[in-house]
Amino acid sequence: MSGDGSDPSDIGGERAAVTVVLPDGQSRELADGATGADLAASLGRRAAKDALIAVADGEQLDLNR
Repeated sequence: MSGDGSDPSDIGGERAAVTVVLPDGQSRELADGATGADLAASLGRRAAKDALIAVADGEQLDLNR
């Protein structure tokens, strides 16, 4: 049940956002559950088209994760 404190990513009844720090030091805030494809799209159409994988905590991930 969302908002009851049972979900550790639930803050004040809202899902927590994810902050992504890019290699150049810029950061992007994405909604919880966002994918690598969502991140690439937030960077621009070319990045969305050219992206092949996402890397999170050193692990290579499919863009749909």
